[in-house]
Amino acid sequence: MTEAVERQMELTLPMIEDIEIAVVKTASDLARELGMSGDQIDEIAHAVVEACINAREHACCDDQRIYLRFAGTSSDEGKPKLEIWVTDHGRGFDPETAKAHRQHRSPGSPRKRGWGLQIMEAHMDRVDIESGPSGTTIHMVKYGERRER
Repeated sequence: MTEAVERQMELTLPMIEDIEIAVVKTASDLARELGMSGDQIDEIAHAVVEACINAREHACCDDQRIYLRFAGTSSDEGKPKLEIWVTDHGRGFDPETAKAHRQHRSPGSPRKRGWGLQIMEAHMDRVDIESGPSGTTIHMVKYGERRER
């Protein structure tokens, strides 16, 4: 199985309230163009909103920018794949500490905030986090079903 990049986009956006709406539009349009289903597009939108909100609320970066990269590919069998990278140049965090913290909380917990990473993992097929003192990158992947030709 080989993959070819069909579409690739990069955006640099200011960390302002509701900027994630522009990101959702971009991600949704690309996923639709790749042939992903409405449910998959909704899941991608939800995950990318959470990633952008987390960057805006927690990065504490001097440049106040979110850097996004989108790569849409399709295999020889017609299976689409969308990859999204959300990067900030903030203070970073320890993903293992964050994961341990959320494992001690139940879904019925009265706490209404702090579910972003869990939501991303629930909606995407793969979520990788690289974080350190110079910033954080969240790499998310969504695989689609085979397209009808």
